[in-house]
Amino acid sequence: MSKIISRKGTKMKWYDGYDAAGKRHKFSLRTPNMDLARKRKPDWDKRFLVATVRREQGVQSTQQALDAYVLSLAGRRSKDNQQHSQYKGRLIKSNLPDRPITALEPGHLEDLLNLLVEQRGLAARTRNDYLAFLRGFSKWCLFRRLTYEDFTVGITMVKVGDKPVTALTAQQRDDLMELVKPHPQFPMIATGVFAGLRWQELAHLEWSDVDLKARLITVQPKADWTPKSKRSRKVPICQRLLEVVSPLAKSDGPCFTIQ
Repeated sequence: MSKIISRKGTKMKWYDGYDAAGKRHKFSLRTPNMDLARKRKPDWDKRFLVATVRREQGVQSTQQALDAYVLSLAGRRSKDNQQHSQYKGRLIKSNLPDRPITALEPGHLEDLLNLLVEQRGLAARTRNDYLAFLRGFSKWCLFRRLTYEDFTVGITMVKVGDKPVTALTAQQRDDLMELVKPHPQFPMIATGVFAGLRWQELAHLEWSDVDLKARLITVQPKADWTPKSKRSRKVPICQRLLEVVSPLAKSDGPCFTIQ
């Protein structure tokens, strides 16, 4: 932590800060100009931090640091989010040349994001998710003093345009139901279509969440899973969906078997 101060009896701007070891440094920046002093301050911040940068548990390369970061998320995220983090970590590792973590720069990561957009056709929202992952990784490295500066600085989020909301017409819905009727997962597909549940919501739906008398489905967090909205919600059951799921009703257990 550091700041620029003014001292009585002199027009010069002074540097006042602490290095990573807790030692205080206070000296003149040899300029009365605040703008110039602000430009010089980051250089001194970097010098003091570089002198005390340490690497924990032998982590030296970018790929080793990524592995350690993903592992550190294991106890703080749900099982689904852990899988997403592991996938992002693997994809970034496979496309980012390995180099010392202290040599990683914003330009390297911006090129990586552009490469992923070009090769995999990432949407703007997905690209922003990857940038958020990299920002978390950068903060993790800074906190552990594996590096001395934020290597995502200057990389901005892409504006996500508003997409028109589209839905199946009644005829398209009926055609779809007729097409998938012979499929063994027809009840699950019908629930997704008529109740508008997401894939993970269907996979974690239990009979205790379904009230056929009240014609309501309750989407709520489970011990190892949380809905995307992070909160519970109730979804009505229409007559056509009721006719599909009523013969399958049980007292408890999962509603659908994922194959």
